[in-house]
Amino acid sequence: MKRINESGFGFAEALQAAQQSLDKNKNVLRDYLEARGPGSEEPILFDSESLAILAYKGAIEAVRERYWTTTFLSSGFWCSLNESVLGANLRLLADRERTGASVRRLFLLPVPAGEELQRLQDERMLLRKQQDVEGLARFDQKFANLAENVHELIRHGCDIRIAHGAEQLHPALPAELAFEPGDTEIAIYDNWRFDLFQGGRSGTIESVCGYTPATARFEQNRDRVVEYFERLWAKSQPIGEFLERIRKLIEYSSTRIEYDTSWLVRYDHALPREDEALKVAEFSSVQVELTRLARWGKVRRFLDVGTCTARYPLALREAVRADGDIMAIDNDMDCVRFSQEKVQRESGNDARFKIKCHDFRSTELPSEQKFDLITCMMGTLSHFEHAPWEGHRPPEDALQRAIENFARLLDEEGVLFFTVWTEKACQELRLLGIYTDEDRQRLARTSITRQELQRRLEAAGLRVSTPLLLQDRMDLYRCEWPRP
Repeated sequence: MKRINESGFGFAEALQAAQQSLDKNKNVLRDYLEARGPGSEEPILFDSESLAILAYKGAIEAVRERYWTTTFLSSGFWCSLNESVLGANLRLLADRERTGASVRRLFLLPVPAGEELQRLQDERMLLRKQQDVEGLARFDQKFANLAENVHELIRHGCDIRIAHGAEQLHPALPAELAFEPGDTEIAIYDNWRFDLFQGGRSGTIESVCGYTPATARFEQNRDRVVEYFERLWAKSQPIGEFLERIRKLIEYSSTRIEYDTSWLVRYDHALPREDEALKVAEFSSVQVELTRLARWGKVRRFLDVGTCTARYPLALREAVRADGDIMAIDNDMDCVRFSQEKVQRESGNDARFKIKCHDFRSTELPSEQKFDLITCMMGTLSHFEHAPWEGHRPPEDALQRAIENFARLLDEEGVLFFTVWTEKACQELRLLGIYTDEDRQRLARTSITRQELQRRLEAAGLRVSTPLLLQDRMDLYRCEWPRP
């Protein structure tokens, strides 16, 4: 082979290898044209990102019947604003009105959607706890770009969904494809080509292997890849709600109260005297009410929302029957781990306890069963964001979703207790001492009036007793279902 003259700059070996790769690909396609049959055991390979993208764009511009593809949330194509790639897809979708082509894009998740959302929230919360401003900006921009790109594609007719479980199906693919779940992305162009992209795990395109009729066993391998995609598609769901939940978790994790382990210990053992007295007053009032209502020792199922340090589940365990259940939930994994260790330490092998990580703002419920006692204490409900009530129905915000979840989980004979900060406490910023100044000011700005809170509870169907004022800082509410 003729030596490449590169003027002594040290590029010769790289240029020689690139030329050999190019010649090999050209020969495979030339032999196919001359023989009208497969002439290679290996696919067309491009091992540079720029060439892989050019090969990808060339293929989708020739699609007439079908373009199906998988990708990942980490994809560099869709987590950045790549006008070249987006433009090629939009041109395909514009031709779709003429060709009637089926255009499907499937984002593959490593776990079910709920678990992936929790993982993303934990990732963002860790960045926030580390005060990684640049990392937070990258995280938020990544998903802002993803949402913008996806909505643009959907608007032009692309069917985009999410699914998990690819690792369970990939063993059915031919071994010669060297398919790696969590890293390999596929693209199917009509019946004449399919590609396997490598690099999904890192979010960059490392290489692409293009399979065509010039490749041995093309039709058999293509059919297996198509079947793999169809099986994933059958268990998929539209991506819209998933993206909206990512938007909400970013919004929520940007404003939520931050607890670290040292603060959790302080909450249990080292609060300012005024706060400690408020804790005692709140618990004593709940205890008195349960006794007055003849519920003490008779509770079958108890749920504590926003458990923080599992204070109420442990303090009220004597109110729960020996064969009952005690569930505590929090959406902060630090609180969950702290509570699990504390419950194990203080209750031993008490099988009634279950501590779960759960976001009570979502429409998903932490349990399929109902509870005859629900608590949400020390102003936790004040952390739920809410919008102004402007129409005849309450707004569909986080606060209303939480209230409706209370109603859905409360047994017909059950009782719900919760506390919120009073307007006076918010005006004077007399909130918990473990809050930062920023958190106190934000909670004060977003406080809700007694009148609106009463309307929201009644809209969910709950009967509200007159709130009990605690230290002029906190209102204790008791809610039940209306009696016939």
